[in-house]
Amino acid sequence: MERTFICAICNKGFYKKCSLKKHERVHSADKPYVCDVCQRPFRHRPNLNKHKLIHTGIKPHRCSICDKSFLQRYDLVSHCLIHTGERPHACDVCERRFVHKRDLRKHLRTHTGEKPYACEVCNNHFRLKSTLHAISSFTLVKSHTLVTSAIKNSVIKLI
Repeated sequence: MERTFICAICNKGFYKKCSLKKHERVHSADKPYVCDVCQRPFRHRPNLNKHKLIHTGIKPHRCSICDKSFLQRYDLVSHCLIHTGERPHACDVCERRFVHKRDLRKHLRTHTGEKPYACEVCNNHFRLKSTLHAISSFTLVKSHTLVTSAIKNSVIKLI
């Protein structure tokens, strides 16, 4: 069977037209499914359904070693690697190994130099989102405040 339905934006192919339509939301701000508890919007209904479990407080997946509970089975399986010492995700550049794939992705930025997180105030770029938040919250507060004040003052002068 051939993937005859092609996304006009990224060229990803799909077998069904409905799958293409669902995928196209990734390229837009359209999030039609909204949590009735916290109003958080989602692009896809299964993601909303999974999210709704957060509000129940139920975490059905429990670690047999430390009793920590998880909402999703994937998170439990990933957690269990901590107890086994297994680090299945290896860096192709330096061979450092990681428990979680997300940590490998972050680590790879040290080799590529990629800094995807930009401060909207000072336009500095950072490798980690946590660094952006930390610097925005503490170190650059003075300069951000000065820049913000200068922007506000120039806006006031323009009006």
